[in-house]
Amino acid sequence: LSIFRKDVILDWAIGGGMFGAIFGATQALVRVTSPLKAAVVCAAEFSVAGPAYYAIRTRLEEKREKRDVYNPLISGCTVGWFLGGYNATKITRGIRGSLLGSTIVGSIAVMQHYMFQKMERDGFEVNLPVLSYSIQFPSWFPIQKMTPEEIQMAEIREKERRRTRYMQDSTDDDSSSN
Repeated sequence: LSIFRKDVILDWAIGGGMFGAIFGATQALVRVTSPLKAAVVCAAEFSVAGPAYYAIRTRLEEKREKRDVYNPLISGCTVGWFLGGYNATKITRGIRGSLLGSTIVGSIAVMQHYMFQKMERDGFEVNLPVLSYSIQFPSWFPIQKMTPEEIQMAEIREKERRRTRYMQDSTDDDSSSN
């Protein structure tokens, strides 16, 4: 199992919550309901969906050992299925909402993948800002910032895991050629 960095998961939760609040308030204005209630509900849903999307995508990349468009597509459709079918806003519950959510979130994930891929190809360095470093959490909060030592240890473990996988792949290639 790969190491899910606490600060990255927290960033997905914060970013998802901010996007959800904006999305919910906008949706409420169109539907003429309470913008505050819709913003809070959507922020809560998206702050759970963001880390779930990250975890599924990361696990798929690790299992498939590929970084292609299918990882964000599968993770986006999976998260969209639950986000659309079991949402708290009562707009689109059930199978219709699941299909709609799966289509929308999967499409957004694929567009994001191609956008970042094009930016990297054109020479842009894609380093998203780390939101969690600008926020102070109380000591009792279950998710805390990683210390520089924890980040260094996680990077060392990741390099070691990749080196081990590379060595296994090269020995598998040698044994299959015999």
